[in-house]
Amino acid sequence: MAGKRGAPPKITEAQWTDARAMRESGSSFREVADGTGIDPSLLCRTAKNQGWGDGADVGEAIRKRVDEKVHGIVYSVDPAKKAAALDAAAEKVVAKVEQHKTEWDAPRKNAYDAFESDDPAKMRMAKAFAETLKIIQDGERRAWGIDSAIAPKPAPIETTVKIKAETNVTSVLPDTAAELLQEYRRIMEAPERA
Repeated sequence: MAGKRGAPPKITEAQWTDARAMRESGSSFREVADGTGIDPSLLCRTAKNQGWGDGADVGEAIRKRVDEKVHGIVYSVDPAKKAAALDAAAEKVVAKVEQHKTEWDAPRKNAYDAFESDDPAKMRMAKAFAETLKIIQDGERRAWGIDSAIAPKPAPIETTVKIKAETNVTSVLPDTAAELLQEYRRIMEAPERA
């Protein structure tokens, strides 16, 4: 019998690693199949199930690779291992946040001491210390991706108020919706200029 089929060859971990690297760096499924010997339809299903990138956003592939190297999060392993790696990475972030919280005890104490002593030099030193700590912690938070991991900043609320061109508005924007409404009413009730 011609065309007799046998069991498909076993695909090694190295082949899968190469296939994913090729795909996430922009290769088509056909190019990946030709380069690794893996069936294109199996490649496509696996890529979809495991969330491989397609190379359109190489930045995403780089982010995943950084996660693998920095946090030990491997995206192609079983869910239990991935969850364990994510938990370990989250614990490191929690430890850093807790460190940041406790570091503020010293600047707070310095500030209270400075205010009680009424010494301008101590006040300047307390301010400089607090500002330096803030700069250091801001850098660490960016490096660790803490702010984006914990609570992304909400998008700013944009409010548009149409005001007649001849109205002179010199007030500062209000802090609350009630103040905004009050300011709007004040402007609208202002007498029109002749």
